[in-house]
Amino acid sequence: MKTAKVVSVQDRGSLDRSRNSGVAASRVARMSDLLRRYPAIDDKECGQLLGFLTGGDQDEVVQVTHLQGLEGQLKAFRKDHARQFRSDLLGWLPMLLFAGLPILGVAWRLLMWS
Repeated sequence: MKTAKVVSVQDRGSLDRSRNSGVAASRVARMSDLLRRYPAIDDKECGQLLGFLTGGDQDEVVQVTHLQGLEGQLKAFRKDHARQFRSDLLGWLPMLLFAGLPILGVAWRLLMWS
């Protein structure tokens, strides 16, 4: 009797994740190495690190930025590139709307009762 080798969709996903986790681990290692060597990195490496910290996968960024002993380099990097890390009004807009709309609603309701 022959048996077929069946790979479920769930198994296939885990195989892809394990393949991608190796890429992610190497990216995390590379970026943590760049951050560890900062400020003694060239402009190309600085651009790679900046692109990673500002637009990279959040899980990977957290892994890099929370490594023991890199707090000083991260603080210096953020200070040197404050313009790229600054949050402008557009970033605050959802929070302002979320907080402001209920306040406006309550004020409107109180004015309507008067």
